[in-house]
Amino acid sequence: MNIPFTKMHGLGNNYIYIDGFKVDLKEEHLPNLAKDVSNVFTGIGSDGLILMLPSDFADVRMRIFNKDGSEAMNCGNGLRCVAKLAYDLGYVKTQTFKVEAKSGVVDAEVELEQGLVKT
Repeated sequence: MNIPFTKMHGLGNNYIYIDGFKVDLKEEHLPNLAKDVSNVFTGIGSDGLILMLPSDFADVRMRIFNKDGSEAMNCGNGLRCVAKLAYDLGYVKTQTFKVEAKSGVVDAEVELEQGLVKT
């Protein structure tokens, strides 16, 4: 199965991002998928896997899986990238919005430069 992904980094942490608005993955596969894609030798190589998903409580939801397959509560550097992706892909239309993580809902803000998210 081919799964479209984006690899991004935020201040030293690099993750594989999957657009859960378009890709439906089975819950039971997520820990092993995180381990597989994170592996430097047999996968893509990363600090983990982050899913960007629809949310019932915020504009978008993020789920973070560490490279050992465990699910994290939050990740500040991952949030930076999710905010950029959510804006760039058109899931949010405003520069300030809310992102749901396992730890709760947090505020996100993107800075624009000539209509694009400033990196």
